[in-house]
Parts: sequence; structure tokens; C-alpha cells
Amino acid sequence: MKASIRGLPGAWVLLLAALAAHDPAQAAPVCRQDDALPTANGVLRRLRCTDAEFPTIDRWELDGQLLLQGPYPIGRETRDDSKRLYVLSSASSPRTHCTENLFLLDLSTTQPRVFRFGVRHACNDYHWASWGKQRSVIAIKNNVRFVYANGRLTPPRHDVALMEKLQFSAYGGSNVFEEIVPFAEEITPAAPDK
Repeated sequence: MKASIRGLPGAWVLLLAALAAHDPAQAAPVCRQDDALPTANGVLRRLRCTDAEFPTIDRWELDGQLLLQGPYPIGRETRDDSKRLYVLSSASSPRTHCTENLFLLDLSTTQPRVFRFGVRHACNDYHWASWGKQRSVIAIKNNVRFVYANGRLTPPRHDVALMEKLQFSAYGGSNVFEEIVPFAEEITPAAPDK
């Protein structure tokens, strides 16, 4: 049976039906490469993606393998000399207007590792990093230090000294001791099926 609508050939009718049934929210996001960095184990790329359903997101990939994605912008702060360790910063919180957390990418092994870290209810703006052979130190503003050694990211102690160093936000941050909690968690995505 040959489909037609007012003289249109059958192939056009099928195409029009497919377009009418198309849901823009189901469309794949449109991504453009925003940054490409050669590393010790491949090319680290930041892709800026948008679609009809979500605001702009940043995706960080190593040779096509998704490592991290989140609301725009996820910016690169620093890296070590060997191009194996990278620190990225998340977008600012709409509530506090400060960086919500930082990310550490460890590209030193065949399976990259990703860590999210910072202090809850405080500003987590990147300050400095010291890259050592056995251990590295990454600090947020006011010298709040996180230590990375032997594949483990350790946050600072949750004590009065931490409270004295932190920068709080006037736009919704907290200064209640029990809510100011340093954290470091591995969020490495599952390895792709081979």
C-alpha cells in the first residue's frame, strides 16, 4: 500500500510522521569541544553540551571516556608537571555564590580516578596546590588543605582550627560547626564495557 498525503510521495509522508512524533526533550545533547589537553594517558577534553531539557553542562572526557559532568562551568584550575593530576572547580552554588566543590582527576593509571572534595556550607574556591612525588596538597581559600597520597584523598580535620580558616558566604552559607563538614569522596565512573 502506497502512503500519500495530498500528492506527497510515501517517503515524505513517513518522514513527516517521524518528525511529528519527535520529542525535542528526547534529542541527544549538542556538544562542542571547548578544551583539549594532552595528558600522560590520552587527551583530556571538556565538552560544553546543551539540549532542550537541561541548561548547559560541561563534560570532561579522557579519549572519549566520560570522567565527570555537571552544570556549566566546570573549570580547570591546575595540574601537576607530569600531566597526571588535574584539579577542576565546579560551578558556583546559586545559594552561596561560591564554588560548591573541587574535583581531582588522577590520570596516572589505565583506569582514571575522580574525586569530589571540599567543605560543606563553605566557600570552596581553589587557592593553591603543591605536587610531590609521594603526596600532593591541594588547598582551598584560607589555606584549608586536602592531602592526596597513595590513591587516597584525605580532608582536613573537622575541628575549631578548620572553622577559623574557612571563608563563609554571606548568601546562605552556614557557620554552624556541625554543618561545616570537610569531605573527600571518590566518584570514579564505572569502567566502560570492553
